[in-house]
Amino acid sequence: AFLFLIASSALGGAMLSAVVPLTEMCQFWETDVTTAEGYIRYSSEMGLNSPGSIAVAQTCLSANGTGVLGEALGLVEALRFQSEIDASAAELGAAALRGANATQALLDALDYLDMISTQYPGLFQLVPSELNPTGDTRMIGSSLEVDDVLEPPSITAPNANRTTIFGLDTFVDLIAGPGRYRFQSGLKDGTLLINSTSPSDEHINAQPTVVRNALIYARQKEALLEPGVERFRCDTVQLAPPYRRQERSCDLNGFKRSVRQLVEDVLDTTRKLLDDEAASSSEFDAIFADLDPILQNA
Repeated sequence: AFLFLIASSALGGAMLSAVVPLTEMCQFWETDVTTAEGYIRYSSEMGLNSPGSIAVAQTCLSANGTGVLGEALGLVEALRFQSEIDASAAELGAAALRGANATQALLDALDYLDMISTQYPGLFQLVPSELNPTGDTRMIGSSLEVDDVLEPPSITAPNANRTTIFGLDTFVDLIAGPGRYRFQSGLKDGTLLINSTSPSDEHINAQPTVVRNALIYARQKEALLEPGVERFRCDTVQLAPPYRRQERSCDLNGFKRSVRQLVEDVLDTTRKLLDDEAASSSEFDAIFADLDPILQNA
């Protein structure tokens, strides 16, 4: 019995000696490391070598993180409707007050809005400044399209020179030369696949700064392109009093459909008003005044 008591005491002491450090380590990990401040303080120990990767960790892995990847990547503003669509919506409101030429000006603005939403519903020009330098200016301000495209024409200067927005297949050759990498969503061949989780963090962290930043940027592009992953806003808008907007999330394909549907609803509503001889300029003014803040934030 005495020996059993001694053995039990020794075993209990050993277990206590093991449990206390483990408990302290868990508390330290929870309260000091996996917090917004902890990811900054211990970034080098965890291999978080860029502001972008730290922001993603804070957003997705900390207890009080929002989980909104677009905010962490600084892409919230970039993923709003294109500025030309906003300009066209503003033109719709202004056209209603132009007197004798109001109808034609409004029809021109509607045609432009129709063209933009049909040809460029998902054209994003991404500028994640926290990932500079990337080594080539064509990478910053590139898009999610596979091929290079010209920016949309301006509603005020349709014949002006238009800038090229470079696509995935141009981007991938600029990372480390042709044939080294390939986008899962692209068409060019390459040895190593890029998607939302590949290449691995270990591979990325072993690359030179320019290549590492470009690969982080590339993985973020593929994350936005993932089908079924709702990273975009596809709000539904009621184009009748009281002009309510209901928030809704969707993937990129859903976003493109949402943009087109919203524009079609705006076109249909406006054309019905144009056909209504009883519609007065004050009614147009009231409609566009109510719709403007909704369209700007849709």
